[in-house]
Amino acid sequence: MAPLAAILCGREPKLAEAMVRNLSPKIEVVHVCTTQETAMSEIPALLRGETITAASGLGTNAEGASRTDVSLIILGGGNSKDNVEEIKAAADAVKPLPLLWADVSKMSGGGRPSPEGIRDRIFECLEREGKDGGAPAPGIHMW
Repeated sequence: MAPLAAILCGREPKLAEAMVRNLSPKIEVVHVCTTQETAMSEIPALLRGETITAASGLGTNAEGASRTDVSLIILGGGNSKDNVEEIKAAADAVKPLPLLWADVSKMSGGGRPSPEGIRDRIFECLEREGKDGGAPAPGIHMW
């Protein structure tokens, strides 16, 4: 099965870079947004099939190319509910997608899990919510 193409929205570039590696080969992180502003401009453009370069410089599409195969958006725990709803609305206006959002209440000891722990939680969410090894239905799904 081909990897799921995803956009990753995370506030910490070093962690985002680690996640690009850790999610492969099941998920291909094609684009990374590290600010709300870039998410709001780059996600709709990418979903419209425009050639877009990631301001973060991260993701397999960081150099900029037209992509029409994005099937989900992964959001880290640094995103507020308002930010997530804004990103969802911007994406839905072009192409409704599932958003996998970090459930910060599941973080043990008040700290962030390791990149491997984050990967495992995302994969568990896909297994629980996804269809036949694919992406879940459009909407917000907590990991």
